[in-house]
Amino acid sequence: MNKEPTPLSASKYNKLLNTAEEKSNRHGFTVYALGHTGLRGSEFSRLSCEWLDSGERMLQVPEDAVKGIRSRVRSIPLSEEGVERFEEFFATRSEVGIT
Repeated sequence: MNKEPTPLSASKYNKLLNTAEEKSNRHGFTVYALGHTGLRGSEFSRLSCEWLDSGERMLQVPEDAVKGIRSRVRSIPLSEEGVERFEEFFATRSEVGIT
């Protein structure tokens, strides 16, 4: 039997986020990004700084990163905090030579 996944409540998500952030910045960013954007795991694994449009506060997921029947470019709106977190994440990656 297939059971539909149940989303986390806001309090459980916040507890998960706080715990992840205590472990490391990378863990915290992962939980934040997945929880606030709805990125799929396959999309997150291909995340690129080229996707971020800070001026428009959008994350543009290109067609080649989207899998499935309705594969198309996805535009994901970001909050101001979201833009800051993504910029910080990409800056950290650039410092170690990952783009």
